[in-house]
Amino acid sequence: MKNCEFCSEIKTGILKIGNITFGRRILYESENFVVFPCLGQFIEGYLLIVSKKHFQSMSQIPHALFSELDEVLERVKKVLQSVYSKSFFFEHGDVCHEKKAGSCIDHAHIHAIPVESSILKHLSHSFSPYEIKAFVDIKKQYRKKTPYFFLEQPGGRRYVFEITRQVPSQFVRRFIAQEMGIYDHWDWSVFPEFENIKKTITKLKNAF
Repeated sequence: MKNCEFCSEIKTGILKIGNITFGRRILYESENFVVFPCLGQFIEGYLLIVSKKHFQSMSQIPHALFSELDEVLERVKKVLQSVYSKSFFFEHGDVCHEKKAGSCIDHAHIHAIPVESSILKHLSHSFSPYEIKAFVDIKKQYRKKTPYFFLEQPGGRRYVFEITRQVPSQFVRRFIAQEMGIYDHWDWSVFPEFENIKKTITKLKNAF
C-alpha cells in the first residue's frame, strides 16, 4: 500500500525513518510473513511478526495463512527462548481506520517481547478477555468490526480483549515500559533505540 512504512520496507528490504537509512533488519521470512527487530526496542530481542501483504490487522488475513502464522510464531518463540527468555506476544488489532486499537502503523504486525510481564492482569482490569484455542478465532473480531488486543502468554494461552472505548497509541507498549521503569521509552518515534536493534540483529541473524 502507498505510504505504508512496512510495505515499503518489505519491498526494498531497507528500513528508512525520515532522513535516516538504517539498512536491512529482516531476520527471517516465510512465504507470507517477515520477522524483524522492533523499532523503539526498549528491550533487546523485541521482535515484530509482519504480514508481507498489506492487511490492517491479523484478523483480516485469509484463513489459509493462519497455519503458517502459527508456525512463524512457534519459530520466534523458540529462538527468543534459546537466546533471551520466554516471551509473550500481543497485537493492537484494528479492524478499520475508524475503529483502532492503539496501533500506530496500519499494517498487521504482532509484537514478541522476551520479558516477564503482568500485562494479562493489567488489561483484565479495563477490558473483558475471552480465551481462544486457535489464532484463527480472532477473525470473529473483524466480522464484528470490533477492535481488540490479542495476547499470548509465555505458557501458550491466548486471549482476546474487545476494545469498547478509545485507547491511546501504543497502549500496551506504554504499560510494558512503565512496568520496566523506563516510562517515556514506549514511544518509538522519540526513542528508536537503534543500538538495541543492532545488538538483536547480531545475536539473532543466524538463529533462525
